[in-house]
Amino acid sequence: MSWNPSTLGALLVDMTKPSFGAAALALNDFQAVAGKPNIFNPFTIVGSWYSATLKSEGLAYVNRLGTTQFRLRFTKDDDNDILADYLMFYNGNAPVVNRPQLLIEYYLP
Repeated sequence: MSWNPSTLGALLVDMTKPSFGAAALALNDFQAVAGKPNIFNPFTIVGSWYSATLKSEGLAYVNRLGTTQFRLRFTKDDDNDILADYLMFYNGNAPVVNRPQLLIEYYLP
């Protein structure tokens, strides 16, 4: 991991439906306007697990019949040290044991 929260700030998640651009990841996805920016509460990190809770206003924005895309970013775009800044996550094509999980829990009032 090369992410330093003291220099790059918090890890944020934006969401949109169905996608930021084409369904496949592309460079212009990072310039696209988010449907709901910064829609998760702050991340909790335990070991190698990152977790965050969707803010209540994001629930209505989840596409229950199709794709909802999430984009991760830092609050700062660069720490100006001339070194690459990155944080690596597995994607949905990784072996099952390493794939990211989106867990949705809901309660009836």
